[in-house]
Amino acid sequence: MNGVPAAARSFYAAWAVAAISATAVSGCASYTEETRALRSEFVQGDYTAALGSIDQSSLKTSSSSRLLYHLERSMILDRMGDADRSRKELLKSDRISDDLYTVSISKSAASFVVSDDVADYSGEDYERVAIQTMLALSFIGDGNLADAQVAARRINSKLAEINGIFKNEKPNAYSEDAFARYLAGMIHEARGDDDNAIVEYGKALALYDSDFKTFSDRSTPGGLIEAYYRLLLERRRNDRIPALKKSHPAETAAADASIAKSSAKSGAQNSKVAQVAVIHEVGQISPKESVSTIVGTGRQVVRLSFPVIRYRNRSLVPTGIEFANQWHPASTGADMDAIGSQCLDDKKARIVAKGVTRAFIKGALVEETRKNFGEGAALLANIVTAATETADTRGWTLLPGRFLTSRIWLPPGKHRITVKTAGRETPMEIELRPGELKLIRATDSIKINSRKLTSGLKS
Repeated sequence: MNGVPAAARSFYAAWAVAAISATAVSGCASYTEETRALRSEFVQGDYTAALGSIDQSSLKTSSSSRLLYHLERSMILDRMGDADRSRKELLKSDRISDDLYTVSISKSAASFVVSDDVADYSGEDYERVAIQTMLALSFIGDGNLADAQVAARRINSKLAEINGIFKNEKPNAYSEDAFARYLAGMIHEARGDDDNAIVEYGKALALYDSDFKTFSDRSTPGGLIEAYYRLLLERRRNDRIPALKKSHPAETAAADASIAKSSAKSGAQNSKVAQVAVIHEVGQISPKESVSTIVGTGRQVVRLSFPVIRYRNRSLVPTGIEFANQWHPASTGADMDAIGSQCLDDKKARIVAKGVTRAFIKGALVEETRKNFGEGAALLANIVTAATETADTRGWTLLPGRFLTSRIWLPPGKHRITVKTAGRETPMEIELRPGELKLIRATDSIKINSRKLTSGLKS
């Protein structure tokens, strides 16, 4: 290496260290494999073991994956029933994610030379949005509708912020969240803010009627149309009622029949009928996988890798509300596998472009190695550069896989209902005041604490 300038030798040495380090990392288990035991403990409900596993894992000390440590930990604490500590982890995650959207120069540069998983993990678009969704649901679980409302509003503002960054590129398919709109509408209605509930329900329905259907089993949550229609009638919004009847004739006719039946049972006007809405969290999102393409260019082998989430059709175990021997099934509000898969697909062009840039940089390094050290060294350098081209499979693996909603209208008074979430049954007694919307958060991991049912009385 005597004929190589000192600056170049320094660069080669730095590149070699980075390449060897990345090769060592790629030889270890991927993030998905590393967290397999953690996910198993979580699914089995052994949250104490899961908390111990994550606190003893490399996530706790890794500077590049610190966001994931707080995200995964938030879900474990949530399922343990420690809502306060869980929310602190979510709020910390939100701050870290925002800060990391401006990535450090050194690690960003390294990711161009080595691979994406060298850089600090700032979260996928859907994960950054899901932080607000989980905050809203956590507040609902504690009966804090005011803070739940703030979190729900931030979901779509977060989406607008993310999509604004890529405004000069093809718009992301996941640019608004219909489930977030529906959730915000329910919170508004539970707080007695019917006019804002109408706005959110209308926007949610428009989204479910368009592209968002691909993220909700191609359907619209059953209770949304009836809730929207009832409020329009109550507020005498004749500017919207005819259009809704025209676009959804069967659903509005069924709502008319439901209104007549519930009003007759309660002996009261429509405004006095009470209701129960349950938001169900089921399963976990599918972990990311790596997909690679090998391309031969002259004397160099180039590998391009990118992460994917393979959409899974899940068989849904009974989820909904049972009342008076009648079953009211839940419907999908958001399928996170479908959303995550689409977000990574939207991002694919940027990942491939970055990979091509790395391929040029690594190709130049291989050629310089060939020129200065011969074919054997160049072959080794080519093997190293290909091995270091790995997809970033890091992700929030404990995030719920689906959010579903079920909703029923009942006369005021005391009732016995059974909430089922992926087969887990929770019988409960509830007391509804006239005009009240009671929101209930349910998961397939924790039985609902009936003392924390969220109540709201419409004025």
